[in-house]
Amino acid sequence: MEVYQSGWLRFRRLILLKSPVLKKKINSLEEENTELKKIQDFYLARNLVTSDTIYSVQTGMLTMEATGLISPGLANGIFVEAHPYMKYSIGLYETLEEANALRRGLVKLGFSDAFVASYKGTTRLKIHRAE
Repeated sequence: MEVYQSGWLRFRRLILLKSPVLKKKINSLEEENTELKKIQDFYLARNLVTSDTIYSVQTGMLTMEATGLISPGLANGIFVEAHPYMKYSIGLYETLEEANALRRGLVKLGFSDAFVASYKGTTRLKIHRAE
């Protein structure tokens, strides 16, 4: 594989040196591929959230008025309305073990009250004891 990649890189450099038009097109396609990968990852995560039981680590709860502070770019998590609060869970995992690994890491970082919960869609099924 390494030989193939180094051969590809040499070939690519040769093409790029000879044709600025090809260079521009290749760069454009690489950017488009990166964007399509992000979209694919988003839809795969969204499908997981809506169709299966998932596990996530709740790290915060804000008042509804403070939700304007939340970045719209946060895609790897769940926001659940619980008036007058908005709960935020980070990480979307298929197994409890994966979610617990994140929880342990977050506790080490100072999120001592983080906990794992299972969800079906945006409905919480259960709060899981720390392991």
